[in-house]
Amino acid sequence: NEATRKLVVKALQAVRQSDHPDVSQVGIEILAALPPAEAALVTDIAVGWLNRDSGPLRSQAPLDLIKRLTGAGESESALSLGREVLRLRNNNGRLASHFDHSMYEHHLPDITVWLTEACGIQALQLFIDLLRDAQTITGNNYSHYSNQSIAEHSYPPSDIFEALLIAVRQA
Repeated sequence: NEATRKLVVKALQAVRQSDHPDVSQVGIEILAALPPAEAALVTDIAVGWLNRDSGPLRSQAPLDLIKRLTGAGESESALSLGREVLRLRNNNGRLASHFDHSMYEHHLPDITVWLTEACGIQALQLFIDLLRDAQTITGNNYSHYSNQSIAEHSYPPSDIFEALLIAVRQA
């Protein structure tokens, strides 16, 4: 009921600064179970937890939350969470993310569809930004001519850069 959900949100707000991985994991799972309109109001809590945690995702909940937010038209919250879930980090000149090896490429196609349908041009800008981040982090100049049509894409992508290139094409 609504009163119980308000108490749950209040409890999540009380532990929002926690760095304990169990708190963030369960907290995001709880957010993903809330009605999307209510979760959208406190998505910043999930973004904060993910931002402080440089390890891989420990559950499907952040992805479920993005999907539920986009499906309910909560595009601003979905885009904010999507930006953090897909954020790339520099690990000694190599790309690192919130995903285990090859899982970024695995989940990006679904996230691309969800965010593009709900957020339009803002999703495209996110994928362009991520592609630029990938280039900056690795120091590689990936700009080249492709003989593929921009509408063409091949799955599965072989790496994060290729996955992002396909995401830009799709968005």
